[in-house]
Amino acid sequence: MLNPALVRSFNFGWGKIIFGSLMLLSSVGSHYEGERAGPLPILKPSNETQALTMKATGIVLDFFFAYLIFRGIREGLSRRENIKSPETIPSG
Repeated sequence: MLNPALVRSFNFGWGKIIFGSLMLLSSVGSHYEGERAGPLPILKPSNETQALTMKATGIVLDFFFAYLIFRGIREGLSRRENIKSPETIPSG
């Protein structure tokens, strides 16, 4: 039998998971959407070096957002409850 007082719930890093997911989804969406038109100014590269730098920065940020999602999930899975054996539980 397990003592419910000894079992802790999983505490996932929901903030990291949600933020990383939204930013990654936004990045992927902007990649496949193509040319956007709207009231806000959009940064466009003026030469090949700027275009390459913008793509490299986007890829690095995508990896960072995926890392945030991974850390949020790992945070919940690494905090597993430590079930104490009967000899370590104080009697009384």
